[in-house]
Amino acid sequence: MEGNSVVVSVLGNPSIEGMEDSKGGGLSKEEKGRYKKLRKRLHNVATHQHVSGFILVDDCREWDELVRRSSLDSPPVAAPQFLWRRGSVKDRWTEGSHHRDVLFSLLLPSLTTNEARTATTSGELSQTSTQQASSVMASGAGKKRARQEPSPKDAMSKFKAIPSWLSFHNPASVASVVVVELHCSAQDQMQSMLNKVKEHLASADRSFLATPTRWFSGGHQVKCISDALLFASPKPDKQKQSKSTKIDSLAQLVDKMRTFVLSSDELLKANYPVGKENDDDWVSSPKTINSEATSPKLFALDCEMVETTVGRALARFTLVEAVGFDASQQKLTTQVVLDTLVQPQHRVTDYLTQYSGITPDLLEQGPTMTLSKVQEYIITHVTGHDVLVGHSLENDLQVCLWVHDCCVDTALLFSHTNTSFKYSLRHLSRVLLKRDIQDPYHPHCSEEDAKAAIDLAVGRALKGDDFVLKDTRSSNQWRMLIQSESGNAAVAVGPNSWLQKYITSHPNAAHALSCDKCTDPNSKALFSFVTSGTKRRSRLAWAQFHVDNQEDEDACTSILQQVLDGVSVSDTVVLVAFQCLYEHVRKEQQRRRVLRDKSTTLDWTDADELALVDCMGKSRLGHTVWVGGTKLTSKD
Repeated sequence: MEGNSVVVSVLGNPSIEGMEDSKGGGLSKEEKGRYKKLRKRLHNVATHQHVSGFILVDDCREWDELVRRSSLDSPPVAAPQFLWRRGSVKDRWTEGSHHRDVLFSLLLPSLTTNEARTATTSGELSQTSTQQASSVMASGAGKKRARQEPSPKDAMSKFKAIPSWLSFHNPASVASVVVVELHCSAQDQMQSMLNKVKEHLASADRSFLATPTRWFSGGHQVKCISDALLFASPKPDKQKQSKSTKIDSLAQLVDKMRTFVLSSDELLKANYPVGKENDDDWVSSPKTINSEATSPKLFALDCEMVETTVGRALARFTLVEAVGFDASQQKLTTQVVLDTLVQPQHRVTDYLTQYSGITPDLLEQGPTMTLSKVQEYIITHVTGHDVLVGHSLENDLQVCLWVHDCCVDTALLFSHTNTSFKYSLRHLSRVLLKRDIQDPYHPHCSEEDAKAAIDLAVGRALKGDDFVLKDTRSSNQWRMLIQSESGNAAVAVGPNSWLQKYITSHPNAAHALSCDKCTDPNSKALFSFVTSGTKRRSRLAWAQFHVDNQEDEDACTSILQQVLDGVSVSDTVVLVAFQCLYEHVRKEQQRRRVLRDKSTTLDWTDADELALVDCMGKSRLGHTVWVGGTKLTSKD
């Protein structure tokens, strides 16, 4: 026992105890003392901590140098070890995200002494590339060095993402990581392969930790192993919140809204009608202010459309005006100034009823206005100085044949940073306004949409940049994981469809080898990229194999055993991940979408749904095996 920790100790080679006799070779007294200190840290695993042993890469380098200069025949190896953490329930269910966090911690740059000392001073650890460490055998040995160097506890925060159930020994010794995904067609097949892997590792006296794993949460969104291990959400934004703006009047609000107005270049880029003032049938908002108004007004516009023989045409026009602002509650008051059906000039080919709510009977019964009458209303009630708000407003202006330059577009105001991706009005309203609009089972309401758009714009004016959608979408971290100081490229082996989706979708330096079956010749190429001592050995090797029958199972088992036997037991970690029925579930979900289409004569039955739910449950539950170096032996 060491303090309150549970300690696992490697049974040392007897020659270690003779380190201070003539076998000490070229080690000085101070170096022998340093050897003893490192050996103690190497041997003891404190399972009350999430990491122990060699946490700094400098320790590994110094240990290798001391061992090289000593005369030991079989020196102890600083191999990585995975154990259940003290107090954890063994064989508990773990989450796919837990294993992703372990994987990311392994592939982040290892800490040098200088970085850990900097982290100790500043209170945080750098995750940038490690600096070139100074010579480990230079001045500063013995007590002087012990005073200067940070303790391993100071460097533990680099591994703070490691899950609470895991105790990881010698993390700094890891130089290579191998990930093998095994996708089985049945649960019994997955269990059979898992048992073979565990038996093989036990017979080889290897350290390993096998855990049952949930690859995705309950629900209808099915994920495969790659989704769970490669995708991560962005880090929380630590920037200070911006201060809200205090608005005292409607006129002040309109002035604030004018700061969101699109520039001439932005109007052109977003395909707004610009320069059409003199075109036939088009109208432009007058530039002079009406005598009835002393300041610019604030409007919101939304239109419903139909398809005609000459393209999209206006079928419903809704204009909402801001008529008041309560300064005490910071709340806008609006009213509908015009909401009318519009009779298209050309023959309608598609009423788009599912979205527009427009039907032949509705237009026939009326009352309706013509487009020219709507335009007359526009130029008598809206000036070029008034602010017009809408969502993807260019489409509404196009069908109205209306040129207006003072526009606030919520699709652009809330667009995703640095991309052309636009959030839907329905999504923005639900997340930011806590208001449900555009029910998928009912037609859209232009009045509802116009009010949602103006409320979103006003919310940004009042709350500032904090009134925005947070980017919580997870993204593929493959390119981040394969960054390596050694320059050794990563390698990925698996089906072509998997490579295209997860590995080669963005340019990167990884080798990608297509292998659709375990029996393909390329499957054996994995061995050459992970074998100890080869120049081709990669920092990260990732493979995906599909096991559909007994032949595949035998081939995969053989490949996996070769990999486990061929990797270095001193500096390589292997993660074997199992999942079953994922491809079957994905295909069944596609079939369900087809059969639920109203145009399909076949039905998706209750029995089909129950069978799919059962398969989803089986696909969700898999297994992982973390494989380290030589197994530790408990001390009597």
